[in-house]
Amino acid sequence: MCPLGCKITVTTRGNVILDISGNACRTGEGYARQEILSPSRIIMSVVRCRRCDMPTVSVKTEKPVPKDRMEDIMRSLRDIEVEAPVNAGDVIVENVLGLGINIIATRSVRKKK
Repeated sequence: MCPLGCKITVTTRGNVILDISGNACRTGEGYARQEILSPSRIIMSVVRCRRCDMPTVSVKTEKPVPKDRMEDIMRSLRDIEVEAPVNAGDVIVENVLGLGINIIATRSVRKKK
C-alpha cells in the first residue's frame, strides 16, 4: 500500500524488479522501489531522563534507518540515560551504530525542582 493510498503490485525475480503497477503517480513507484530494494523506517522511542520533570524523553531518528537495523537501534536505546535540561532537537545519540544517523529529542524536558 502506497503512502498516498494506491494498492501497488510489484513483480520481482530475486532482487530485480520486473514490473510495478497500480500506482497513480511517481511517488508510489518510488515508494515501491525503496520498499523492495532498501526498506527503511523512522524510529520513535523514549530514553530515561535523570533529574527531569518527566521520567523519559521522546526521541526519534533524524531520517529513516535500514529496517534490518531497527532492533539493534532499539536495543542500544535501552541503555541511554540523559540529564535535564533537554531541548527538542538536541542530539541524544550521534551517529547511532555508525549509520550516520542521529537520535534527536522530540520534546523538551526541564530539570526537576
